[in-house]
Amino acid sequence: VNWILFSIVFAILFIILDVFYSLTDVSYWGMVPAISEDSHARGILTALGSFTGTTGWNGLTMVVVPITTYFTFIATGKHTQGPQG
Repeated sequence: VNWILFSIVFAILFIILDVFYSLTDVSYWGMVPAISEDSHARGILTALGSFTGTTGWNGLTMVVVPITTYFTFIATGKHTQGPQG
């Protein structure tokens, strides 16, 4: 309803989530040398981690629209995306 308040809250939450994501991401990739002494094994595990992370984020992106549409349908009876979803 109030787009200015929404924008401010969105920006603050985005920055907070970005900071926490960076903290976990740096910790994860900093541990790569401790996974294995073999360079080839580290390369495979690093690539696997990147692939599964990318697959997860893209999968999340693909299900957002159907989930939003479903909850909007439950709330309003319309097969569209809406704020209710």
